[in-house]
Amino acid sequence: MNKADKFKLLYIFGISLMFYFIGCVDTSVDNIPTSFDFHSQVQVVNLASVNGAATVDIINADGKTDASTGQLNVGDAYPANDQAFMDIPAGAKTINVTFGSSTSTIKLTIDTERKIRLFLYNPDQNSVDIIKGVERYTWQEKNSDNAGDLFPTDTASISFFNASPDVSIDSIFVQGSELDISSLAVGEGTSYLPFTPPGTFTITFKQDTTDIGGEPNLATTSINAQSQGRYSAILYGTKGNLQAKVYTDD
Repeated sequence: MNKADKFKLLYIFGISLMFYFIGCVDTSVDNIPTSFDFHSQVQVVNLASVNGAATVDIINADGKTDASTGQLNVGDAYPANDQAFMDIPAGAKTINVTFGSSTSTIKLTIDTERKIRLFLYNPDQNSVDIIKGVERYTWQEKNSDNAGDLFPTDTASISFFNASPDVSIDSIFVQGSELDISSLAVGEGTSYLPFTPPGTFTITFKQDTTDIGGEPNLATTSINAQSQGRYSAILYGTKGNLQAKVYTDD
């Protein structure tokens, strides 16, 4: 075989091998967007019970104000609990939190293409901070091809969070049954826990005080949990004025 024939043979073999590998691309993974618009969906919740009503301004790196909440009383959300989250540019942010005449400045990053809830809370009796709760990618919508295991059928998913600066959550009861969780200090929470079948549940937060005669209720709330719904149940406030509320995530 002369050199020309050898070259032709190698060329044909190489082209065949290339098409073989192209034909073996794995198509079983979830679809993801082919491009990003560098925006995210955001909601702000005021759980800073020590400080009271707050106004929150989200400011971009170039000094532009992406969003202003107006005055939020304790327990309020912006946008409201039954409304879609804000659409704002992702990236580095300055968060100005104003209580009356006092303003605190907090730096954080809004992740690209995420659905995010910003919890404004008191880590102690003298300060204010924000915990960023990243719930999912924006394209992982209910009943979409990309939702994966986030929305199981005939199941409600609930996470739990402690925003009270002076009590711990030592146990949580749902419909009288205790959940298997670790004690939650301020700023701590659980992952989403599945509840099957969905329905109307009573949620009770308790603190372990067996040394003084029991495990009293800290606060109680209720939820009408829907199939494939995702929720956050939160304890906030201070001793003597503890409250619990459920926020709808999806």
